Formats: sequence, C-alpha cells, structure tokens
Amino acid sequence: MATLHRVGILLQRACEPCLQGDLEGASGYIEQAADCLRLDTHLDHDDVLLWTAFAKHLVHMWMLPTNWELLCKLLCIYPWDAAAHSDLLLCLHYLPGLDSENITLQHRRWARIHTADIREMNDHANDPDPDRPLRIGYVSPDFCTHCVATFFESLLDGHDRVHFSIWGYGNVPPERRDGSTQRLISKFDCYRDIWALDDGPVIELIQKDGIDILVDLSGHTRLNRLRLFAHRPAPIQVSYLGYPHTTGMEQIDYRFTDSMADQEDQQAFYAEQLIRLDTCFACYRPPDLPLELAQPPVLKQGHITFGAFIGSEKHNPVTVSMWADLLERNPQAKLLLRFRVAQDGLVQQQCREAFVRHGIAPERIVFDGMRRPADHLLVYNQIDIALDTYPWNSHTSLCEALWMGVPVVTLTGSTFVSRMGRSVLDRLELGFFATVSQDEYVKKATALAQDTNALSQLRATLRARMYNSVICNAPAQARAIETAYRDMWRQWCK
Repeated sequence: MATLHRVGILLQRACEPCLQGDLEGASGYIEQAADCLRLDTHLDHDDVLLWTAFAKHLVHMWMLPTNWELLCKLLCIYPWDAAAHSDLLLCLHYLPGLDSENITLQHRRWARIHTADIREMNDHANDPDPDRPLRIGYVSPDFCTHCVATFFESLLDGHDRVHFSIWGYGNVPPERRDGSTQRLISKFDCYRDIWALDDGPVIELIQKDGIDILVDLSGHTRLNRLRLFAHRPAPIQVSYLGYPHTTGMEQIDYRFTDSMADQEDQQAFYAEQLIRLDTCFACYRPPDLPLELAQPPVLKQGHITFGAFIGSEKHNPVTVSMWADLLERNPQAKLLLRFRVAQDGLVQQQCREAFVRHGIAPERIVFDGMRRPADHLLVYNQIDIALDTYPWNSHTSLCEALWMGVPVVTLTGSTFVSRMGRSVLDRLELGFFATVSQDEYVKKATALAQDTNALSQLRATLRARMYNSVICNAPAQARAIETAYRDMWRQWCK
C-alpha cells in the first residue's frame, strides 16, 4: 500500500504542472510514478480508475509515448473494474506496431476475468420455426447524437418490418439524451430504457420480449453492457458497428464486417465468427442539410490546405511523421487540424512542437474547434485534401469529407481499424487513394495537391458518386444483414 500511496501522490503532482503548461515537469512525475508501479502488481479499484483516467487524458494531450508505456503496464495488472479495463482495450487500437495477436489475447483476457462468474443460459424458449418473423434487439449507449447512431439509423430505416420486429435497448444516460434519441426511439417497434437497470432485470425483459437475435452496438466502448451478453439472454448474439475488434467473448456468436475491412486471414483474431457482408460493413446516412459544394480553396488561396478532422487520440508519431513529410514536400501548404480539444492552448503547443521536431514551422499548423453539425460540415470547404490517420483510420470523418467533395488519402494495414478507409474508397472506385506505405501516402497526396483540375473534378462529382453507391444504399445494407440474420436463425433451429 505504501507504493500505491506514493503513486497517487506523484500523479497528483503531475497534474499541477500539466495545468500550468509545464509538460516536462509533469512527465518527470509520471515517470517516477511508473517506476513505483513496477514494484507492485496489484491495484485496488480506485487506483485502476485513476490510472485509466490519466492515461486517457494523456492521449488527448499529445503525450503519446508516455501514454503507451502506461497502457502496457496497466494491462499487465489485474484490472478489477470491467469498464476501466474496456477503456484500456479501446486505447490499444491507437498504438502503431501493436500486432493483432496481442490485441486479441488482451480481449480474451478481459472475457476470462470479467465473465468467469457468469452462468451462460442454454434453455431459451424461442420457437424454432426457421421461417417465422424474427425479433431483433439492439443494445447501445449511443442512441443519441453519436457517429454510431448515424450509421445505425440507416439500418433502422431500411429494416423489413414484415419479417423482422426491431427492438431497442438503450443504455443512454439522461444527460446524453437529445433530439436524435427521440427520433431513434420513434423508429423502433419497441424501445426499452435500460439505463437504470442492472443486468438481471434487463435479462428478464429480453426473455419476456422473446428476442431471437441480440446485437451489441458498443463493444468495449464507454457504457457498454458486455457482461449482459455473457449471460446469453438471447439464443443468438452478434457484435456490430460500434467497436473495431473482437469483444473476446465466446458468448457472442457473430460479428458483421466486409471482405475488404477483414480479409480471410483475420478470422483467427476474433472470438466471433466473421460475417462478411457483400455491401459494406456500415452504411452512411447523409446529413439532412442543404450543404452546397464549394470550389477547392487552392483556387482562391494559391496554396493547398490539407486537413484532418479526426480525434487527437488517433494522432501519433507515425501519422505526424507522414504529415510532416507531406508538408515538407509541399512547402506552401498548410495543415488544418480539427478535434475536440483543438482550442486548448496546451494541446496546440504540444502539437506544434511535434511538427517543429520534424522541421515544420509552427504557423503552418492551423486549428479549429468543435462546431454545430451544419457548421462542422461546412469547414470541409476550407480544405483541398483530407488526410487519414494510421493505424486507426477515420470512418465517419472520411465519409463526411467525401460527401463534401473532399478526396481522402489513407494508409492501409492488415487490421480492421487500418482498413476502414480502403473499405469505403474501394466501393467508390477510389482505391488509388488507399496507400500501402508511408512513402506512397505522401507521394499520392503530393501528386493530387499538384493537380488542381483533378481536385475540381472530384469536388463536383464525389457526392453523387457516394449517393449512388452501396455506401449510401440503406435498403441494400438492411437486406444483406437480414439475410445473415435469417441464415443464423436457421442454423440455430437445426
């Protein structure tokens, strides 16, 4: 306990210089705390929450190398809190160079630790008629203004209500409920608010409702109800949309993806059986806003503006190195960064210093903060080319950029998080912009920056290309998923 007490004191001391902008002083305290942590392999509940919160904070503060070390240490310690452990698993996907096998082992470890005490149900009373209408239940904390809801609403709109009855189980805290929540609730055949309910009452509800297929839309993201799925309240359970990897749980039978996002050799890294949809892993719901397309800003400004409207947690040394190389090869260009804490002076300092270390003048990095949805999309009119992150590609931001006529250059890897960009671009016949190396990324972005005719043509045609593609075809997406549901059900009925 003496060691843990000292860790807590050091972390408190680290917070003070952090708030005053003295990152070097803060880093020293953090390193001392890490040294103390090596001496103890057990933390109580409060200590784990403290370290997890601090690690997540460092992600957004651009103190990435230190944060990665903390994550690796924390994952070697018994995480008494399932939610905190899930937070760490999510953060793993931001780390370049971490192999799929290790990530999978960590997810399976979560399942062993946090579901070992749960008895799995195997006495479901569902009528085993292979052709009857099915009841599908969706569980999520994100039935509100959230990127998951944006893609899920396309499926909700496209569902066949003759052969499928659609039920929602919302774990949405009161402070997050908004107009989107009410709109989504109105589209379910039946909606259950499970926020204030423990797993036991929710299981009773699901069984009383006669749910045949229960779908988790959150994975290891915040406010998930994965332990609920460990009880197997429905005969068939599926993971979809809200998480970029396996849940690690044998009680979840299937996971929806597509052949580009998860190639054949990836099945070994999932506890769930992969169902590769013929359409795409997610269908984009275009904004219901009259957003005009602008000319590429280079035509007025005389210089290229690259942009990345992606959370700072996805920025890392690999991504910064690529972007810095790109700015070096395009000496008149600027980079517009937009993310949740972009207006924070300390964050801007950290970010600019990261680019200065690569020889990029700080004034070439420009920041923009969060805005209302309509204004947010209009900021895409200020950039010529959108730059994707690696290893965790953007998806919502990528679709938004394309909808606003802005081409996106992405770097492709072997995992789902690093293939989301290629999955979208290939379906728009834009696979040319899905690169396979950092050098190719920089070269293709540079070639595009030097071709104003191509930029103008893309600006004028990308939205129509998206609208007429499978990326925005909600009925086709719903039919593909419903076909998979029926196949799962018939297999269970046997």
